[in-house]
Amino acid sequence: MYQGLESGNVRGACKYAVGPGRYLKELVRYHDELLLYGTVEDKITENVIKEAITEKDEYVAILLNNYADALRAMGQPQKAIGFIQQALDMDLQAFGDKHPDVAAFYNSIGLTWHTLGEYEKAIEFYQKALDIFTATLGDTHPNTQTAKENLENARRKLNSS
Repeated sequence: MYQGLESGNVRGACKYAVGPGRYLKELVRYHDELLLYGTVEDKITENVIKEAITEKDEYVAILLNNYADALRAMGQPQKAIGFIQQALDMDLQAFGDKHPDVAAFYNSIGLTWHTLGEYEKAIEFYQKALDIFTATLGDTHPNTQTAKENLENARRKLNSS
């Protein structure tokens, strides 16, 4: 595409620009959704959190975790950890320490520490996730398998560093 543009072959370059153009639309949508998440973040007050815990409403915690996933993907893992921890704390209070959603948040925190190269911390959270998933969903459930793979990957990284 770049060679076509530089040599003046605009029509030839357009043929190669169609594919990346599709990704540009997705990027714009992603940016808009991220702005929306940021707005929602500002609206999640202590009262909203207390209500969600009292009513066992998992959606506030899920939203915080999704926002954290986006932050991690955009290179802000330290900021992501705070939101995942907040989601985890909410679900621990609402559902107790043996719930699959709690395990999912432990796994998410593990992923974030893994991203930061903090493999020992990642292993700690992956192990918690694996223990809960195994107890609640069984050995063969996809979430259990994912947590097991994440744990093994972190152990390999720790041993090779």
